[in-house]
Amino acid sequence: MATLRDLERTLPNGFHDTKVRSCALDYVQRTALFQLDVWTGDLDASDPRERERYRSAALFVSGLAFCQMEPPDPTYPFQESAPLRVDASESDVPNAIAAKLPQGAFSARLYVANWNAFIRLAASDAALLWDDTRSPGFENIGRYLQSRASYRDTAVAAFREREPDALPLLQQVGELVARTTFFASGRPFDSFAGGLYIGDLIVSFCRSHFLTADLVQNGELIECAAILRKQMELVARIHELGVLDETLLAKQVPNLKHLPERVRRLYGEYSRLAHSADPESIHLLGYLPGEDGKIYTPLYAEFTANAYVALNHVCLVALEFHTVVAAVYQKYFLEYEPTGDRELRDRVLALLGSSTLARAAH
Repeated sequence: MATLRDLERTLPNGFHDTKVRSCALDYVQRTALFQLDVWTGDLDASDPRERERYRSAALFVSGLAFCQMEPPDPTYPFQESAPLRVDASESDVPNAIAAKLPQGAFSARLYVANWNAFIRLAASDAALLWDDTRSPGFENIGRYLQSRASYRDTAVAAFREREPDALPLLQQVGELVARTTFFASGRPFDSFAGGLYIGDLIVSFCRSHFLTADLVQNGELIECAAILRKQMELVARIHELGVLDETLLAKQVPNLKHLPERVRRLYGEYSRLAHSADPESIHLLGYLPGEDGKIYTPLYAEFTANAYVALNHVCLVALEFHTVVAAVYQKYFLEYEPTGDRELRDRVLALLGSSTLARAAH
């Protein structure tokens, strides 16, 4: 367990002149995350760049008891869009509050120069995690990731705002996939042939499903296509394990004939997308008109209505996943009760058939 003071002793200049770029508080998990640029320069260095060197890091605080931010001094530039410049100070938490803190907890205070005010907090532990992608020599990585995050936020907002049923559909189908997967936890999959293989496939599908949900919202549709193609093969393999011996399937590509026709038809198109097989398939990257009249490919994904097409396909594959896995559960686990799953499926199907979402996907 470390305190803020412990961390400060490991730094060449302590937290003096540290810049705070952002702060996220989670009152349920009792954590705080501060994105920092820590001054690590050497004042005795002859090179000015070495004297002013900063290194990016995340300050992660757990067991958070409280975090209080004083109002700024109105005569200071508190409305500037700029990092907060802070310095660690001695804690001044009142004795009555200190007495209520858990054993081993620490309290700390940061002076904010931009505000002429303080941030106070108390917690059980603190850790400093260095982010070398933002350090000297890695400026392009930081530039790309920061810009990508901004474009993703914009794409997600557009995805959710332009079609009100899109987010509820993602949530309902995600709940179905997670519920189906959680049932597998602790079950004796080793009690029947191919069971351990099926259990691994269930976990793999769940992990990949939530990646596709993010990629659809982010507008990263080619990347989503590559994963969704893998999901189709995975579902086909679970189908096969229900009728064939596991040893007969080793090193064999899953046979898509086991999938429903509507999903099977998608597989060829998604293979073309995943393999970047022709210029037309790569058009999902999007195009931007330039001021010079030329057309350019954007480096960062942007929202297009094709995201709703991909959303429909993600849901269709997830529904088929549930169908084949539920059949396994009903065959081998007598305690499986499908009623709740059916209700979730009905809600997913109702949203898929909603007039606005159906129009958006065509």
